[in-house]
Amino acid sequence: MPHPTVVSHNCHTLRNLVANLFVCFKVYAALHLITMTCLPVIWVNAYVYQTEIFSPKWRYVFVGIYEMPFHYYVFCLIVYLNRTWTGIHLWVGIATGISLPIWFLIPESPRWLAQNNHVDEAMKVTNTYKPEVIAS
Repeated sequence: MPHPTVVSHNCHTLRNLVANLFVCFKVYAALHLITMTCLPVIWVNAYVYQTEIFSPKWRYVFVGIYEMPFHYYVFCLIVYLNRTWTGIHLWVGIATGISLPIWFLIPESPRWLAQNNHVDEAMKVTNTYKPEVIAS
């Protein structure tokens, strides 16, 4: 079964790419509902990965980077360069699609692996990203 974050990210990207094709408000509202359903999954899983994969020494750095409003700057640039709403949706879909391959590079959550009887894999992931925690 695919990871919920990957599914949510795919839905979000496809919604942004498809939304520029429809002029009917009801279809646009339904697509927006899909986005609002997917975004909390993406946000929650991003925080969980940050706290599980990175050691406490580096965790605050990644949380700080995550909280920086880079997406606002990118969106303002997209809006400035493309003044039509269809073009804005197209470029936002492309921008979110660019970040999709990162989900294939991130390992499964060690907590999820341990809870589903994959303890050896969980230890492997934990040893890879937090060797100082395991040693102590």
